[in-house]
Amino acid sequence: MKTLSIHSILLSQFLLFSLWANGAHPLIPAEYSTVSESRLNEGVVLADKFRRELLLRGRSGERPIDVIGRACVEFRGQMSRRSDGLIPLKSFKIRGKHIVEAIEGDRRFKRWGRTFDSFGGKWFGKWDQMEVDHHWFPTFEFTSPHKIKGFHDVYLHTGQFAWIGDGFGWNLIASEDSRGKKGFVLGTVYHVEANDPLRVRNHRPHVGVICAGNRIIWITRGEIFFEERFDGGRSSGERYAITGFRYRFDGRTLTNEGNAFQTIYTRKPDSRPEWRQFHLGVKVR
Repeated sequence: MKTLSIHSILLSQFLLFSLWANGAHPLIPAEYSTVSESRLNEGVVLADKFRRELLLRGRSGERPIDVIGRACVEFRGQMSRRSDGLIPLKSFKIRGKHIVEAIEGDRRFKRWGRTFDSFGGKWFGKWDQMEVDHHWFPTFEFTSPHKIKGFHDVYLHTGQFAWIGDGFGWNLIASEDSRGKKGFVLGTVYHVEANDPLRVRNHRPHVGVICAGNRIIWITRGEIFFEERFDGGRSSGERYAITGFRYRFDGRTLTNEGNAFQTIYTRKPDSRPEWRQFHLGVKVR
């Protein structure tokens, strides 16, 4: 990916802010003007609700995120030992403690927007048997935290709109109060019918963990995704890999459901690597 100049970044920010000043929301691009701000607000509140649920301690004193953190480390370890042509996850330098801290809130959050930016632009790939186009829009940084009202208020610092093939959503950096001493990553996706933003069929709140470099781990109520962008060379070009698995959690044990998977997106609509599935057993407490 060509590095954006400071001028280009400032211009994008200025245009987004100008749109907001004229009544348009900076996290809703003009081409998706039918998306309502209420969808964003709803998504933020539900994603934060999910985050808080992950931090609740059960009778054993354990929290769901403690177990999920260990599952992420186990999955990364198993992937790193494979030699079957799949992209390994060796570059994800993670520990369970790191994942827990990211969900609780981290003081280093102000630079996380750079990772969102590294995924910016259009990507083309396959999700199972479906050809999908992803478009990550420029990030917008609020000059002061933007309050989303809820049972627990959420304050947005940075946001990015995305079209993800069969729906739309946002990647967000937020905090629990306006002081923003500690931040966390929230995500929300609305899946739609016939590419129509008004025909929402499903909603998927999630939380994120920003890892070193161009790497993110996304966690939903039933899936874990490791996402990584590669600059590539002349032969391979830029790539964006998603490696993950579905899981079930009974309150004590987390077990993968079905096969794990890996898909790769490129910058070229006529270059869509095949979706790959593979057996990998994850079972942690």
